[in-house]
Amino acid sequence: METKETKFYKLFNEIGREFKKKLTCVPELFGSDLSIRNVQIIEFIGLEQKTMSEIAETFNLTPGSLTTVVDNMVENKYLIREKNYDLDKRKVFISLGVNGKKIYKVMIRTHKIAIISMLEDITEKEADKMISQMQKMLNGLKNNQ
Repeated sequence: METKETKFYKLFNEIGREFKKKLTCVPELFGSDLSIRNVQIIEFIGLEQKTMSEIAETFNLTPGSLTTVVDNMVENKYLIREKNYDLDKRKVFISLGVNGKKIYKVMIRTHKIAIISMLEDITEKEADKMISQMQKMLNGLKNNQ
């Protein structure tokens, strides 16, 4: 008999794989110069500027390897590199370029469709309960770091 922990583990992994499947179609829509890591970086940046160090830390990349990735993405208009002298003239800020914004919109739409299909057979009350439980799980993870 499976434990609750094993069932949770399997379900979370399977949900993650299904979301990843939805995400993997994005590079195919926009060209071969885009990797899954590039798409993840675009999603992470979203509509807010991020610093190079925030991106490097999130994706566990060295500054040198991130610079290579960002250079390529800037060249292909997925990202914009700039300094914000009002905030901190020493830091390099990254935001979405023209092509990055297009991809981000597709990703948001794709995620929304996936979430709607997940919630299709769930009542409003069940959804509220599930959100509450998921928040508790997230809090548990954050408190045990």
